[in-house]
Amino acid sequence: ERSYGMTLYLLLFAVVGYLIMRKPKRELNENAKFNMGLIIACGLVGIALLAGIWLLVLGFMRQEGGLIFGGAFFLMGGIAFVLGGLSVKGCFDNCKIDVVGLYFGIVFVIIGIGFFVIAYQNPANVPRAVLIIPLLMAAAGILQVVKCIKNRI
Repeated sequence: ERSYGMTLYLLLFAVVGYLIMRKPKRELNENAKFNMGLIIACGLVGIALLAGIWLLVLGFMRQEGGLIFGGAFFLMGGIAFVLGGLSVKGCFDNCKIDVVGLYFGIVFVIIGIGFFVIAYQNPANVPRAVLIIPLLMAAAGILQVVKCIKNRI
């Protein structure tokens, strides 16, 4: 049985490394459309997204909640960087709702519920007092979602 996960990561790092070492001529021009920092950032966000997808697939194949939760965490982190970049570029200026705030509210709800799912699979390993933290995270996420949607009405 071969695993191609490490090969995929090495390929992505090789592509990003090649783009760094190549030093294109247009980078010398200050009016370049893409600078090297943007290319590196896109490569790293792509790696985080692929790592999240890989962990999700592996978690579903092995039916392990921790891997599924970790994959969702990487995937949501990569999407947060994409939304942040789009927000800085002004793509959400015409939206009536706060897209980034709504996303982070949904992420907090998912993280809070995900911790409860993991705790449900191994109830003996989780102290009851620790369960207040994901409960508060889910509550804060729900409040954030309501606040972002309320601005639309």
